[in-house]
Amino acid sequence: MTTKFDPQLATSPLAYKVNAFVKAWTSDPPSLVLRPAFQRNMVWNDVQRSYLVDTILRGLPVPEVYIQNNTSADGEDQIVVVDGQQRISACVDFVLDGFALSTEDEIDAEWRGKRFSELDGPLKARFRGFVFVARQLPDLGDAVLRDIFRRLNRTVEALEPQELRHAAYTGPFIKLVERAAETDGLDELGVFTARDALRRRHDEFVSEVLFAVLLGTLPNKKEGLDESYMTYERQGFPSDIRDDIVRRFGRVDQFLKRNGAYLKRTRFRNKSDAYSLLYFLLNYADRIPAAEGDEEAFVEALRALSEQVNKIKRAESAGGATEDILKEAHGKDAAKYLRAVERAASDRLSRVRRNEVLEAVLEPLLAGASAPLRDEDAAWLSGPADQAQSPEDTVDLYAELEQAQRVIADEDED
Repeated sequence: MTTKFDPQLATSPLAYKVNAFVKAWTSDPPSLVLRPAFQRNMVWNDVQRSYLVDTILRGLPVPEVYIQNNTSADGEDQIVVVDGQQRISACVDFVLDGFALSTEDEIDAEWRGKRFSELDGPLKARFRGFVFVARQLPDLGDAVLRDIFRRLNRTVEALEPQELRHAAYTGPFIKLVERAAETDGLDELGVFTARDALRRRHDEFVSEVLFAVLLGTLPNKKEGLDESYMTYERQGFPSDIRDDIVRRFGRVDQFLKRNGAYLKRTRFRNKSDAYSLLYFLLNYADRIPAAEGDEEAFVEALRALSEQVNKIKRAESAGGATEDILKEAHGKDAAKYLRAVERAASDRLSRVRRNEVLEAVLEPLLAGASAPLRDEDAAWLSGPADQAQSPEDTVDLYAELEQAQRVIADEDED
């Protein structure tokens, strides 16, 4: 049920100088909270921060911010930034000489390339005295603040979908996703840049793959992803499903920690290829080689497939013949894989065809191999177990997954 407030919240604007935020940040202990749990990561670069400083020094307006003023029983005041984190943090960091202004032509020549300490006295005073329009929110609880943040940013183009999910959800599924995205194995594979991580794109990638594994079939693009988040948030994450996926991911993480740096030199560091590889590995987690000495042929098969796909692509780009490559072992599989990754890579049919190729190339190497998943495979994810779900919730959750599978199957028939 949607929460309603009467009278309207935060209708009266307050004036907060930049200097007030600086003093709150540098007090001992700091009384300015710039990173509530639901906020996104610091993503502005120095050029963006420079434009804000330039705007302020020119005396131009900037968007209003939303804050809370909390007072403890001991009389300690605290300013919590609900919305405006990037702007306020940029101002505080500039006053503390955290960065120099950009040298781009759009920055006024009077302060271009300078740090705060290099400005003359009147400019320093102008910047410290700049007034933010702040809307003060009462103590509403974390859930309402998350909803306010989500609504304030829903129409902001720069906010990534996963940043909105991070703000909106707090349940065990998103916690598992965010922990999995930080594992060493994925880092070794090198799929994501530091910028991707800041924008939580690696979280979204992991949630897409986990959703497909939990669903038991490959979805089209990101269809069903938001619905899965809402389902797991509302109904919880049944312990049997969670334990299985945690063990699978742990086994795959160990494999990637051993081999990710090598596979990073193949096409499997590309997002679409990495999606297919991770989906395959998670589904075959109890059969992939569990020790370094047993996996050489498996890893070599991945490298050879990558090289075949690339050879066909290079030959076709140069207008050359591909007949000899197609006659090689798995040459036709490589051509099929290339067609499924070079166009509409995130379409369901393309994902299915890439998975079929991986099964054709890799499954024979797994014949007879079996290393049952164990508790130690879940060691990467420490912490208390999630609360057990009621039988009714578990039945409802499985019913929703089965319905999603039927919808995808019907689309395939069409």
